[in-house]
Amino acid sequence: LADYIEKTHHRYVERKSVEIMPYLQKVVNVHGERHPELYEIEELFIGAVQALTAHMKKEELILFPFVRQIVKAENAGSSL
Repeated sequence: LADYIEKTHHRYVERKSVEIMPYLQKVVNVHGERHPELYEIEELFIGAVQALTAHMKKEELILFPFVRQIVKAENAGSSL
């Protein structure tokens, strides 16, 4: 499950975040003066991407390796 989450969902979020950002910036640049709420939307999106990226990195570096270690120990018949 950890491999699936990492390879499917984490990579998807990374790709789509990079893909969405230029479109959002273009909309803000073109329409921001008439619609100042777009600046807040851009700020919130950037914050959400940063928070999600940090969360996914923690999963990849801490949680998933620990889960894999537990599974490996269980498969070997031992415990941590």
